[in-house]
Amino acid sequence: MTNSEIKMEAKELVRGNRGVFILGLLIIGALSSLSTLPYIGYVGSIIDLILSGPLMLGMASVALVVATGGKAKAEELFSGFKNFVTAFVAGLLQSIYLALWALLIIPIFIKPFSYALTFYILRDNPEMSGNEAITRSREMMDGNKWKLFWLHFSFIGWYLLGILTLGILYFWLMPYVKTAEARFYLDVKERYEEYYGEEKVEKSNKCPICGTVNEAGNKYCEKCGEELGAKEEVVVEKTTITCPTCGTENEAESKYCSHCGEELKK
Repeated sequence: MTNSEIKMEAKELVRGNRGVFILGLLIIGALSSLSTLPYIGYVGSIIDLILSGPLMLGMASVALVVATGGKAKAEELFSGFKNFVTAFVAGLLQSIYLALWALLIIPIFIKPFSYALTFYILRDNPEMSGNEAITRSREMMDGNKWKLFWLHFSFIGWYLLGILTLGILYFWLMPYVKTAEARFYLDVKERYEEYYGEEKVEKSNKCPICGTVNEAGNKYCEKCGEELGAKEEVVVEKTTITCPTCGTENEAESKYCSHCGEELKK
């Protein structure tokens, strides 16, 4: 999918959903401004650090609901607090990694794009740790960073107009941008899963005698002791069912969506 197609779809999908995005932007903006207030600057910075991860996860959840054709609700903004610790750790690690990359100057302009999908991945994979989501984002963005850069750069004219309107235009623009970013994620995710499969056992050795799948470094089968030959990559297919309301992938036998409770039709 080209960036033009992504933007075209996002423009249609975001209609009627801007209110929830604007509420999220106001909350995040209010938290960020706490650090600038006198007397509570340091405390405000700590509060912002603690809450920004869960709120970013909530914004990613809203964006994915909209990007999959659903109607976002205000409570979706706070869904990130259900996975509070993981979201907090993901946000904290991102800040630390970017601060370290900033020491090398040039990579700081690249690495934000490497980590851009972290919260979308966490929303779809709540069982992952924060660092695992960051790692998956780096893998998925390999070869896609330049495309995401140009997607964001294509809004530069709107950003400049936003300055002239003292930021008022951003309340119209940012929901559009976040929906486009979520559509970008879904496109990258689809291609990533087509290449790797939904679940991958990397370079594992399958025993030619008993069929046991062993770890990549094993020389002998852990079950029967047979010497293992050439490494074989085994891809385990995983059948899922997609929620028509929020887009969450559920186990095939699920009757109701694990994220929003919508009844799933086989």
